Amino acid sequence: MPAQALASRARLFSALERAHGVRFVATEPDSMEDLDAAIAFPPAQPASRGPLPLLIYSGRHPGPEQTATVVFGDGDGLDGRLRGQRLAERQTSVLTGRTLAAGEQLLASCGGSPAWVRQGPLQEVAGAPDELEPGEPLRSRVRAGRFLEVLALVHFLRQLPSVQPWDQPPLRASLVFDDPNLRSRVYGHIDYQELAVHARRHGYHAAVASIPLDYRSIDPGAAALFRENPAQLSLAIHGNNHERMELLRTGDYEAARSLGAQALRRTARIESRFGLQVSRVMCAPHEVCSDVMMRAMFRLGFEALTIEPLLSYPPEQSWGAGLDGFECARIGGGGLPVIPRYPLSADLDDLTLRAFLNLPLVVYGHHADVKDGLDAVLPVVDRINGLGRVSWLSLSRIARSSHLAWRKGSQLRVRMHSLLAQVPVPDGVERLLVELPHLGSVPADELELRFDGRAVPIEMGGDRSAHAVLPLATGAGTARLEVASAGAERYQDVAPPARRIWPVLRRATTEARDRVAPLRHRITG
Repeated sequence: MPAQALASRARLFSALERAHGVRFVATEPDSMEDLDAAIAFPPAQPASRGPLPLLIYSGRHPGPEQTATVVFGDGDGLDGRLRGQRLAERQTSVLTGRTLAAGEQLLASCGGSPAWVRQGPLQEVAGAPDELEPGEPLRSRVRAGRFLEVLALVHFLRQLPSVQPWDQPPLRASLVFDDPNLRSRVYGHIDYQELAVHARRHGYHAAVASIPLDYRSIDPGAAALFRENPAQLSLAIHGNNHERMELLRTGDYEAARSLGAQALRRTARIESRFGLQVSRVMCAPHEVCSDVMMRAMFRLGFEALTIEPLLSYPPEQSWGAGLDGFECARIGGGGLPVIPRYPLSADLDDLTLRAFLNLPLVVYGHHADVKDGLDAVLPVVDRINGLGRVSWLSLSRIARSSHLAWRKGSQLRVRMHSLLAQVPVPDGVERLLVELPHLGSVPADELELRFDGRAVPIEMGGDRSAHAVLPLATGAGTARLEVASAGAERYQDVAPPARRIWPVLRRATTEARDRVAPLRHRITG
């Protein structure tokens, strides 16, 4: 309310509807019957403030400075990941002329003035969110430096009894180093033995994203360090040859499948020879990947792509989808889950906001980021570990845990943002309803769902949704769910690309540069 507030923010509320399974309707302050909750924008002043949950936006009243620190309270009414946090906000607003009334809880303050308060079912927050720009993702409004207006709305929606109570994945994290290989126990500024010890001491997991081209030569001692320290170290896939923009410029499907299959063949070879396990997660070189490449990877057996979301959001790009970066994984081109990742240099405040949004905290860097020692990662690691109980995992385990669950009576509803999941089934559950949010990226007839290894029929909904209803035997324990392509291909059967000397020469040059970097750093300081 007022009715114009909904009409003028159609894209914003449409994204929130899809994210939270709610429906917004336009109303006026004197007509709030049959509502589960209400949201008031200026100049609306609701006449009744009874038991109905109500969020009131005060309008923008600038704080003491253009950029200031928002200090969250520590009471039970606030999400635990926000309690006590101090985050910089560029669009600071405060509730002018306000002091806390009796029984009122301070949820957030700015410059010593209340910015978000709660009393019973009533909440009031400073500011008022604007409409999303065409193609702008909702995540851009809950990001370091700009968050409070939409964060308060998301928090309000989550607490409504009528909102679907999805069980989210646990707080998960992984620290990724791009490029290092296992030709020796040391690559550039990274010593794998020291990395394992450091990760164990400070409580984190490091995933090394290696280039499959480099798998031609592996040091047995380096491989042993990864086998013996699975809680601290893991491997993932970083391109194939690591040529410039190789995952983006591969616009032809045949070339894409050839490249992806070669990466998997090279990976399987070192797994078999050295007893290693490599996550079937592609860490995109240069943070780019085409839809055609994603489609090929899905069909070949990759479990996910992890990539830094684009900062721009041109409406003609698929990356501008309203919930891109807002869900634990986006379903990309061809049906491949896309897990967002961010550089070590990113604003630390965004870690708190990503945790609040239930996003995996995948942070990536390169060996040069630790040229002065591994303690360079501790600001990120300590910030993450300070957010609560964190599961530090390999990228494969993060990809496989990206699903939501919601039990209602004897039915367990599961929403798959992963391709492979082991779903615990509580006692008393008699059937699964599995939701597949893939249809924006892949036609329904290209999808297959497998339950404990056998294919099950997929039913279509009228809103381009897809689901499957699976009856369960008593005491099922765990259900193994797998989403696959009906056009799946064995990577072993795909012909490799034509041999070229340039990728080998280019990689030899960049690896030599990386390996002499510590010496150069000691000489130049």
